[in-house]
Amino acid sequence: MKKKQPMNSPILVNDKQELLNHPATQVTKWWLPDDILFFTEIPKTSVENFSKKTIARIVRSWQTDRSPEGRSARDI
Repeated sequence: MKKKQPMNSPILVNDKQELLNHPATQVTKWWLPDDILFFTEIPKTSVENFSKKTIARIVRSWQTDRSPEGRSARDI
C-alpha cells in the first residue's frame, strides 16, 4: 500500500499531470482544478503589484482557445 504524503509537505513533480493527480489521493475529486496554467513571468503593474486585469485577460484568452467552438467558459 502506498504511503500517503501529508498535504502540507512540499512535493516534487515532473509534469502537469502529476501535479493534478497528487492531491487526488488526499481529497475529493470536485475540490481539484480541471487544469493548471503556468506562467513564466507574472504580469505586474507599474508599482510592482500583480496585474490581475492582465492575468484575467490571459486566462480568458486561454479558455477561449481550449473550449468547444471557440466559446469561453462564461459564454457556455
